[in-house]
Amino acid sequence: METKLTSLSRRYQAALLRHLQQGPQAGLRSADGLGREALDLGLDPAKIHEQALVALMAPNHSFGAKDGLIKRAQTFFVEALTRIEETHRAAMAANVRLSQLNAGAPGNRRLRVGNRKRKFFGARPWRRLSRKASCITACY
Repeated sequence: METKLTSLSRRYQAALLRHLQQGPQAGLRSADGLGREALDLGLDPAKIHEQALVALMAPNHSFGAKDGLIKRAQTFFVEALTRIEETHRAAMAANVRLSQLNAGAPGNRRLRVGNRKRKFFGARPWRRLSRKASCITACY
């Protein structure tokens, strides 16, 4: 797993550098692909982005230059996270739809009614009924 992280980190850093040097649209397509790859491998994209950004920041940059660099790098990071957001949104929508289907299933009403009856009569309803019947026949 560490070699995959190292390989992805190097490629991420190169794509981020290309984005920072060439302008706002450069490298965004690779950011999406790298974000998807990180998601598929179960890696933390924030950690990868942080390491790449720290490696690219020169200690002699002024505060203003660092601020501008961070803002441009943010665009790249957001693009890398787009795939994760889309996947999360699709999963949430699927869960809502599944809940709706489960709530409206015709068999569910019968199950709920059956469960209420079992709770009312207990685990062995015939015993309760047989006791009542024996009491009624014994009394007459």
